[in-house]
Amino acid sequence: MSLLPLIMLISCQQSADLPLRWSDSVILPPAKGKIIQPGVAGAFAGITDDFLIIAGGANFPEKLPWQGGTKAYQKEIYIFQFVNGSLTYKDNFQLPVALAYGASVSTDQGILCIGGENADSLSSEVFLICYQPQKGYLVTTKLANLPIPLANHNAVLVNNKVYVAGGTSSDSVSGRLFSLDISNETSQWEELTPLPKPVTNFVMAVLDQEIYLIGGRCRQSDGISKLYSTVYAYNINDNRWNEKPPLPYALSAGTGVSLDKERILLLGGDKGSTFHETELWIQKIKSEPDSSKKAVLTVQKNQLQESHPGFSNAILMFDKQKENWTAVGTIPFLTPVTTTAMLYRNTIIIPSGEIRAGVRTPYILMATINPK
Repeated sequence: MSLLPLIMLISCQQSADLPLRWSDSVILPPAKGKIIQPGVAGAFAGITDDFLIIAGGANFPEKLPWQGGTKAYQKEIYIFQFVNGSLTYKDNFQLPVALAYGASVSTDQGILCIGGENADSLSSEVFLICYQPQKGYLVTTKLANLPIPLANHNAVLVNNKVYVAGGTSSDSVSGRLFSLDISNETSQWEELTPLPKPVTNFVMAVLDQEIYLIGGRCRQSDGISKLYSTVYAYNINDNRWNEKPPLPYALSAGTGVSLDKERILLLGGDKGSTFHETELWIQKIKSEPDSSKKAVLTVQKNQLQESHPGFSNAILMFDKQKENWTAVGTIPFLTPVTTTAMLYRNTIIIPSGEIRAGVRTPYILMATINPK
């Protein structure tokens, strides 16, 4: 069976506030040897030349977690090509080891994959995936390992330097910031001014010489996470963090892109109400000594997760000159979190991700920015 792209009826919606035209006409093909593609969360993703690369990720292919399902970490690498504004499936490869929840950035040399985790451990490995279409294969090049293993962190590229912030380390949530000069093969990671606070599952974006850290969350010692509406900007020249106007509400696990040197677009995210309630149920279950009562609590927790309403579909925009956040529209589809948004010419790409607790989507959302 040929792994051609599955083309479906195009569904589009014009935003009233920002000129975006959305479609969900492209879908991830099944992995080799599989019939169904449930989608993946936490995959590495990036664009180099005219190719979109999606690698790794995690899902629940058999049963949802509250039904006894086990999270499966994936090795698959999917290659898509942009041709005349359309996205077409091109090829399939595999990572050396299954990984998810790392950070990735697009470079001229390929997709830089940083850290992550699998069922066994966190990773500190950093490698570059380069697709060579004329030869029909991938080249993977290792770079210096991160100083510590990380997952659920984020990264951006500025002037040939990659900056990695936050994330889950082996024993805590990280508040550290590292940089690596990828133009020098022998360079090592440098530690910079720490973040204002430890954080995971946040958005990073670049405006000129400032790196923005937006929202996120941090699990506390009692097992309950604090969600943030805070926004900070790291000045590359001064090696210093400054607080910026906050989001209108706390948000984690969303995606974002820099539209230009003045504007950031924040797409979707988790406002955290169901996430917070689920963590409370988990702590109740852990502290309940009676097995029969524990079983009742578990059923109640599962019911909460099964009725998960999905994530925010709001689109927010930050304007550096006006120093404010404004609501500029909505995403007309079930909105994925724990994925990576990218800007390719005048099109925003959001591949796969999680659309409800434990539920993935195989769709690749695309939003064309129409000229005013």
